Amino acid sequence: MNWYFASGDGDFFWREQLTHFSWLPQVFDKSYGFGFSRLPSLWYDYPIRLFTKIFVTLGFSWFIIEKLLWLSVFFLAIYSSYALLRYILGKNIWTLIAPLIYVSNTYFLLLFGGGQLGVALGFGFAPLVLLKFLELIDIPDKRISRNSLIHGLLVGLLLCFDLRLGYITIAIAGLYFLFHILIYRKKDFISVGIQVFIIPGLIAGLLNALWILPTILAGGGVASLGEQFTNPAILSFLSFADFSHAISLLHPNWPENLFGKVYFMQPEFLVIPIVAFFALLTIDKKVNDTTKKISFFGLLALIGAFLAKGVNAPFGGIFQWMFIHVPGFIMFRDPTKFYLLVAVGYSVLIPYTLQHIAKKIKINDVIVFTIFIVFWCFSIRPVLLGKMKGNFQPPRISADYVHLKDLLVADGKPSRTLWIPQKDAFAYMSDVHPLLTSDQLFNSASVSAVISLIQKPEFMKRLAVSGIGYVIVPTDLEKRLFLTDYRFNPKERNLLITSLKQTTLIQDNDFRDVAVFKNDQFTMTSTVPVIVTKQQRMANIGLIISIVTLASSIGALIVLKRRD
Repeated sequence: MNWYFASGDGDFFWREQLTHFSWLPQVFDKSYGFGFSRLPSLWYDYPIRLFTKIFVTLGFSWFIIEKLLWLSVFFLAIYSSYALLRYILGKNIWTLIAPLIYVSNTYFLLLFGGGQLGVALGFGFAPLVLLKFLELIDIPDKRISRNSLIHGLLVGLLLCFDLRLGYITIAIAGLYFLFHILIYRKKDFISVGIQVFIIPGLIAGLLNALWILPTILAGGGVASLGEQFTNPAILSFLSFADFSHAISLLHPNWPENLFGKVYFMQPEFLVIPIVAFFALLTIDKKVNDTTKKISFFGLLALIGAFLAKGVNAPFGGIFQWMFIHVPGFIMFRDPTKFYLLVAVGYSVLIPYTLQHIAKKIKINDVIVFTIFIVFWCFSIRPVLLGKMKGNFQPPRISADYVHLKDLLVADGKPSRTLWIPQKDAFAYMSDVHPLLTSDQLFNSASVSAVISLIQKPEFMKRLAVSGIGYVIVPTDLEKRLFLTDYRFNPKERNLLITSLKQTTLIQDNDFRDVAVFKNDQFTMTSTVPVIVTKQQRMANIGLIISIVTLASSIGALIVLKRRD
């Protein structure tokens, strides 16, 4: 078996790459481009690589490891959404609806299809963390409890999965805390706040010291990535969803998941918000614990839909203002992360509505349950009919990519590989042969622009000074690189290969599908910024703090359990 969940952003690692994984967090990566800092994504990169390193050491292959990772995503999403609704509605047949909505909505399905493992892990884990927040707020202890320690560990883990979804989940908890205080007029909000936010926040922060310390003390973070990540002007381009898509829990790229291609509103999805918000019309006027929570999750879904549309109407300027002025909001240049709020809200509201309908019209619960499942399956029919691409049709390794990897491993002379226009899923990279894309080398030039550059003498000079020993045109396994009006255009790829043949590059004829050209005239240089040394030292110190915090928390939990 040689198929992998390597579509879109999905990772793939050759055995030779896995054996070089470090036990320590690596701030600087020399295997990609001209070297780059991993600090802005170290919160996710290191935990995943550490998990991989452990299983590789135990003898597992990447084929097994990635399946375990994605299996954990679905397990977390199913269990956490079920546990959250069970806490609100109690144990009944309707709690089974929550995992269906949460795991098979268009946003989550496209996370899987696009290989966004970190976001999917955070998405799956968020309801469980939110549940623990609700429990601590609803039934606080009068002393520092095991729940506060456990919750701190859970929050820390969520931040490792996805910092942005962790930020959103903590914001939800803060909103619920205020909601709770206003309704019940609690006077002990300070002591509750310490148990719910301060203690867990301190533990979560210390657990993530391996990236927090180097970010604060040595610089870096999102702001260091440049204008494309911090300029508010990018929001207009990345706000793909309009309000109708967001309120209907319909991802704007559904079903093809092509970046930038927004599809028309599908009318069947309008049923979803109608059913969801009908819950607000069915709750009792008398305030009780259930009505409080249903009202809160209705508000949550509405806020999520408003934010998920980004700077689009209505009142799009509010999102832009928050992006500029609200601390941490700069992480949300992609507003679709706020689909989390809509998904969580609907996984609570819709089961409540269906339960009320079944009681009101005095019909068997199973019948209403079945009708909704049939409707939901109809709404996501592209999945059931096998029309989805990406990881729904996992790519397979071709013999050419195996041969290319073996060629680069055997070549001990350092040089970069230039992939035009982008790398394929199974591209090999290492410190000896860093991978470079034409976007990086030619400032995001289009394929046609690169073809024009190839025909000029400056092209070979650029290759030489950039240390490029191989030029590679991928097969485009997913038909996403050579596009004209969002459709695969093989003529563009063929023209690119023809242009490269007319240069002094030497084509390797041992490859059938991948076009590989050798360049014998280059100068390989490798420079590492001095600041990296300081960042790496801080990351190592942070790792020690994280380990001590984890060990201390587990020890404290054991002591408290024995005392109780």
